[in-house]
Amino acid sequence: MLPPARRRILGFGALLLLALFVTGQVPASKKGRPLTREEVAVVWVGISQDELYLLRIELDSNGHGMGADSFRGDEPRVFRVASWDYRPPVITIQTESVGDEGLYALGTLRGEITGVAMNLVAAGDGWRTEYELRREAELERRWSALKTAMSERLAEGRLP
Repeated sequence: MLPPARRRILGFGALLLLALFVTGQVPASKKGRPLTREEVAVVWVGISQDELYLLRIELDSNGHGMGADSFRGDEPRVFRVASWDYRPPVITIQTESVGDEGLYALGTLRGEITGVAMNLVAAGDGWRTEYELRREAELERRWSALKTAMSERLAEGRLP
């Protein structure tokens, strides 16, 4: 059993933490600097919140680009990025179809970039889809490291 003085200190500490949590004053984890426009002008890949759509967007440094999405296993649908604007942390991507080529567009995608995550919303009459994306090169590097580590473990005969 703790001495009364120590119990009061622990109780006070717990109340202080609770008060900070309830009022939203708990210090957030250290936030990194916003990405630069050059760091945003890359290929982003992600999945919709309902996990039904995959999305890939190439943002060029000239403010244009292209993208594609796929519903479940359906044929990918390609679109043009007519323009994109980034004013940290807000990003707006205007997509458009490409005439007779049968390409389609998602309209205007709006969202934010927090750290290395891009969260976008596409919406229209009676529908709304939210996406969470990451920079493709970073994911490829990390997936490759995982695959290599597993292959090396297997080659060494050291299975879990």
